[in-house]
Amino acid sequence: MPKAQDPLSGRIVILGAGPCGLACASELDRLGHRNWTLLEASPTVGGLASSVVDRAGFTWDLGGHVVFSHFGEFDRLLGELFAPHELLHHDRSSYIRFRDRWVPYPFQQHLHCLPQADAEACLVSLTHACQQREQTLPTDTDFATWLQAQYGSGLVERFFAPYNTKVWAISPERMSAGWVAERVAPVDLDEILAAFYGVKAPAPKWGPNSTFAFPAIGGTGEIWRRLGAAWAPESAPEPQPRRSTRAPAWCDWRAGRRSLTTRSWPPCPWTDSPP
Repeated sequence: MPKAQDPLSGRIVILGAGPCGLACASELDRLGHRNWTLLEASPTVGGLASSVVDRAGFTWDLGGHVVFSHFGEFDRLLGELFAPHELLHHDRSSYIRFRDRWVPYPFQQHLHCLPQADAEACLVSLTHACQQREQTLPTDTDFATWLQAQYGSGLVERFFAPYNTKVWAISPERMSAGWVAERVAPVDLDEILAAFYGVKAPAPKWGPNSTFAFPAIGGTGEIWRRLGAAWAPESAPEPQPRRSTRAPAWCDWRAGRRSLTTRSWPPCPWTDSPP
């Protein structure tokens, strides 16, 4: 959201109290704008980044969230919401189940752990990809094409394609490659070859998430629960979004008017014409 010198004017409706919706509301408050409404269909905040507690008392994140960032705004938010003793700091340790064995993550740096035939196939295509890297890809390159150019077909077929399809629930061909530079662990062909031939162990390269902080209690959802608590009524037993609704919302463009409608409240109209 662009910064402004003066408080914003006019009414704003935010749909969804996930991280993006909560961040938007927080920024509006920071800018001095109070005339906003945050709508959420669930009884709690956090969206897909929330956490739940089962009958046995164990906390589960809805997804595999690793709390890492190189953005100062997010780091400052954690510092505002948590005392130092309320955050745990971890060195990441992960493994991938491949055929009959566990391969350390990042997969591309541990080809020496693969079965011989798989390792050789990955090395051949990776070597070819590294030799072609001077060729500049178009700015609108999709994620699948970027993976092929960076790692070759051997690694893409065995790991990157199935892994990313599962993680993001969408085909890499339909994803932009613009975000990957800061998330995908880098690869050094010389180091991989040295590890493959037993000359030298691979250097641990994780990208920005080699270490990460995590709430001591409450899971990832505790971050968004605390942020949402900033607008909860003092008498509320659990933090709720400001003027929340558990019913879905939709927009009505009829008669040249914009109207946001829910099953719980009267319509919220806009008087300007739709684009």
